[in-house]
Amino acid sequence: MKLKVISSFRDKVTRKIILPGSTFETDDEERVNKLIDNKLAEEIEEKMTKDDIIAKLKELNIDHDPKVKKDELLALLGDQ
Repeated sequence: MKLKVISSFRDKVTRKIILPGSTFETDDEERVNKLIDNKLAEEIEEKMTKDDIIAKLKELNIDHDPKVKKDELLALLGDQ
């Protein structure tokens, strides 16, 4: 998950100082929650392309028509 740093902190893994305005990325959900709860970072919304959505639908074995609009495909993902 990508986070936007809003207050400087020292990364517990690399021991490097992470500065405001930079992007911090981790897959550790607990770390993400602590950084957000402590107001050190905020989640970055990643926009999915239509191709990303179709790939995810295929991965989840969800029947879909690739010719429909992006919003309709997103709705199919939202039902999961």
